[in-house]
Amino acid sequence: MGWHTSLSKQQTKSLEDIQRRALHFIISNIPYDEACSRMNLASLDDQRLSLCLTLFSQIAANESHILHFLLLAKQDIELISRLRSTRTFPTVGTRTSRFKYSFIMPHP
Repeated sequence: MGWHTSLSKQQTKSLEDIQRRALHFIISNIPYDEACSRMNLASLDDQRLSLCLTLFSQIAANESHILHFLLLAKQDIELISRLRSTRTFPTVGTRTSRFKYSFIMPHP
């Protein structure tokens, strides 16, 4: 499975359509959302997002992880307690949503 940010909207829609048709063959005459619920499936977009957030959590928690060096330095605990936003990692301004929502960027 590829990273969700590396797929175009058209590719994501095509993959979701494939899952939708497969569920229609398995369980006919039931709306897609209900079929996903019965089969205990999430949408492919939700699955990709969940995998990316899990990977980010693993990278952030393990300093010996091979990708840990890509993260920004954690903010000082004393500083965080005095701020409105309690994010562990500082946010970086981005010009594109693709980079902003990638697994490399710290998520709230």
